Amino acid sequence: MPSATIKVFLVHGDAKRLRTDELSNWTGKAVAGPRSELDGVLTRDEAGKSGVYFLSGTDSESGNPAVYIGEAESIRDRLRGHLDKDFWNHVLFFISKDENLTKAHVRYLEGRLIEQAKTDCGCGKAWKMKRGRLLCRDCRHQASVTAGTIFQDSHLPLTVWFRAMWHIANQKHGISALGLQRALGLGSYKTAWAMLHKLRRAMVRPGRDRLRGRVEVDETYWGGREKGTIGRRTEEKALILVAAEEDGDGIGRIRMRRISDLTKPSVHGFIADAVEPGSIVRTDGLNVYRGLEGYTHERQVQRHQSDGEHLLTRVPRAVSLLKRWLLGTHQGAVGQDHLDYYLDEFTFRFNRRKSASRGKLFYRLTQQAVQVDPVPRFSLRRPQHLVGG
Repeated sequence: MPSATIKVFLVHGDAKRLRTDELSNWTGKAVAGPRSELDGVLTRDEAGKSGVYFLSGTDSESGNPAVYIGEAESIRDRLRGHLDKDFWNHVLFFISKDENLTKAHVRYLEGRLIEQAKTDCGCGKAWKMKRGRLLCRDCRHQASVTAGTIFQDSHLPLTVWFRAMWHIANQKHGISALGLQRALGLGSYKTAWAMLHKLRRAMVRPGRDRLRGRVEVDETYWGGREKGTIGRRTEEKALILVAAEEDGDGIGRIRMRRISDLTKPSVHGFIADAVEPGSIVRTDGLNVYRGLEGYTHERQVQRHQSDGEHLLTRVPRAVSLLKRWLLGTHQGAVGQDHLDYYLDEFTFRFNRRKSASRGKLFYRLTQQAVQVDPVPRFSLRRPQHLVGG
């Protein structure tokens, strides 16, 4: 490798704090710093550009080093979305100084980096072993191409997984666990159920783009009738918040989330995660929506509407399709413990409903299946943590 000069700039004169790195005759630039310096990282101009980033730290369960690799059109916005991850204590990202790094470029780089991190220990070459494993020629480290993906620790061949993913992507209304068991000829219903739930984890792309423009936000409920309850007073039903982009007279993309209560921290937190700041947010007259910061809030009081006028029509349409799907494909047998993942699947399908090729849905699901973290089977049975105030 030819010689090169590295220019390191210590922002605070301390190598352990925020710093930037540049290589001679290279258009790239690196910015790194500890998590405690994140505010300083986010204020830099480089953080507003597209690039790839690394969040490194220690896994809380195993104690082993851990790293999260991602890409973004705006590093700043994406890093803010990772504040809920506790494992990382250091951030490093790369951008291009000539601003020629497009979304396609950073996605390609992210895929290559993830592939190398999962299959290469850094020594160089490896030998192929039985059962698809790789053995490093130098350090003797063993790895698998499925390590670090939702396929990890699965005894099913990848061909069976791909067939399952094709059934999921190819059918407009999806498929139930019983239907998947019959289609694949699996001997166990639990196996089909676990496959579907693991694949639902892959239906949310890490750091996905938020909704923008004019966005309707409203709430709905999932569950049976409750005696003695009126209006929003409920103790047993699941509370779901829905955001829907306006696309002319139609619906653009949507976001859905189950929350624990109808309070400002819960509602405003969902809007902050789902809607790009600066967008126009339209809601009904419920007081919990008051005080939205960073958005233009259009409050539509339902009882003041004129005859023949229908307000917030997009969210009710999306909710109607959701409930029809839950009652049809899944016969309404969806418990609250796993409801969020069914909402993710519905969102994945709805946002790609205009795709002319079902193969693109299969490709996207396959791509995201190797990007999300492994899902141990025992974790599928754990109750979900509700988002609340």
